[in-house]
Amino acid sequence: MKEIKNVTKGFTLIELLVVVLIIGILAAVALPQYQKAVEKTKAAQALILLKALVQASQSYYLTNGIYPSNLEELDVDIPWTGNQKWHGDAEAKSNKEWTVQIYKNGTNFRLWVGRISGPYAGTGFSADSEGNLMCVEDAHENNHFTFSNSKGSYCEKIFQAIPLNDQDSTTRYYTLP
Repeated sequence: MKEIKNVTKGFTLIELLVVVLIIGILAAVALPQYQKAVEKTKAAQALILLKALVQASQSYYLTNGIYPSNLEELDVDIPWTGNQKWHGDAEAKSNKEWTVQIYKNGTNFRLWVGRISGPYAGTGFSADSEGNLMCVEDAHENNHFTFSNSKGSYCEKIFQAIPLNDQDSTTRYYTLP
């Protein structure tokens, strides 16, 4: 007489649950790193724009003896059509995610490129008349876009920037590495 073997094919429910759990854990670990990489890529484009604006403003200064008052005076094409401001009363051009601003008050001259949407709204980069680049987390409640995440979660954790001033103030500046 032939012996009948009890052969089952397929996976048990426990095995499937273990695989799903492992995939979930891997996704939970990988997603924050992916989001940081995406933000760093977008911010790198903003930094390139800021550096171009710094060079153009320094050329303008060498030619005219003063810093420019508005973005149109600079030899940089900014195709953005919006005018949302990151903060203050500076002239601005913006797209859906970023704004670029120029501020001039007497000898005080500054350029900003800042986030106006997403989880990092209220953060960005600034350059002064000497071309010093800084990462900025702006938590002023009266600004148009306020950074509401924890201190250092943008500049320090994503860009490994070093705090420049007292971190208890509402606007935190960091030097970029």
